Amino acid sequence: MSEDLIHLVQCPLCPNRHEYSLSVNRSVSLGMLTSQPLPTLTRRFVRLFTCPSTGNRFQATITLEETALSRIEGVEVASLLQSSDG
Repeated sequence: MSEDLIHLVQCPLCPNRHEYSLSVNRSVSLGMLTSQPLPTLTRRFVRLFTCPSTGNRFQATITLEETALSRIEGVEVASLLQSSDG
């Protein structure tokens, strides 16, 4: 399991910026190793986040990259890392 960061430049519920940690479960395949560059695909996920200023939840779409060697199997919001005034 890897950890990715997401930065919300402006929260939809308050004027502040928030930084969240995401737990990304990736399956790694070694069967297709080649010298050719692998295409990168983007996948979108919709997740619920909690605004630390208001305590209310909001939905946001996040985009993550994957390759044929590293497929995304699941994404969870792990924690709020930082919140700062806009």
